[in-house]
Amino acid sequence: STEKLMVYSSKVDRLAQRSRNPEFLRTAHYLNGYARYYAADFDAALRDCDRALIDSAPAKPGAPIAFDHVPNVLILRSRALWLRGEFQSSLDEMEEAHRVAIEGGHAPTMAWVAWGGGVCLYLWAGALERAAASAKLFEDLAREHSNPGWARYIPSLREATERLGHGRRSFGAGPVDWPPHVPSHADIMTSIHCAFHRPADLQRIATTPQHWCAAEHFRAAGEHHLAAERAAEAEAYFSRALTTSETQGAAAWEIRARISLARLRLQQEQAAAVRALLEPLVDRFPDVRVNADLVHVTELLTVC
Repeated sequence: STEKLMVYSSKVDRLAQRSRNPEFLRTAHYLNGYARYYAADFDAALRDCDRALIDSAPAKPGAPIAFDHVPNVLILRSRALWLRGEFQSSLDEMEEAHRVAIEGGHAPTMAWVAWGGGVCLYLWAGALERAAASAKLFEDLAREHSNPGWARYIPSLREATERLGHGRRSFGAGPVDWPPHVPSHADIMTSIHCAFHRPADLQRIATTPQHWCAAEHFRAAGEHHLAAERAAEAEAYFSRALTTSETQGAAAWEIRARISLARLRLQQEQAAAVRALLEPLVDRFPDVRVNADLVHVTELLTVC
């Protein structure tokens, strides 16, 4: 849970402060950033990531490490930047994480950069070619190292990529029957496409709404209701997703919540309501090329 993660990171931070060991302190800052990201405090997560990178250097090839510190911090920074709506900076950070990880040649780090970073972020962005390159790297590593844990993620990645092909986005879909590897796998896949949300995830998130993916779980539940022609229930979840994303400062999820509500209003032939929901996004995010959800915003405004 996010609460346990915060407690653990606080303990590590206290130990690091006592030790005054620079490497331990950088690790503690990264863990603090990770915990704050999961608790949807994205500004604090970025501050901790900045501290974690002070005087850091990528691991040397062949070094005996569990993970390469620098690319892991860059992944976390990239995801936090995306959720805050700094889309181009996020993509640039992810490119750097890939470069550093591949140069280091450490297989677990490259696998995490590819799956937990590249595939996730590039599918958020709708950058399908870059997502496919990250997915291929991940699949190649899983096969080369005969890692069954990594291999478990591959079917859902392929399913998500297929669902997002041909310009489609994370809207207008009912649930898909699938087995997540761990709860965080369910969170990432729901953030990639609404079809991967499950009722069990909603029950889990409802008890800890200060979660990085809470708004997306609420919105995905609404999409499932809408696909089943339960408009009132869908509207309630879309509204909850919008409130949650605005409260957390999760601009990427706010965009999606506004789109889901706008699509519902379009079905109800309420063109003025569609414009009221979407036109503010055009002013806030003028460069739609970096996020396919923003492209969808312009498409919806064109037809209403």
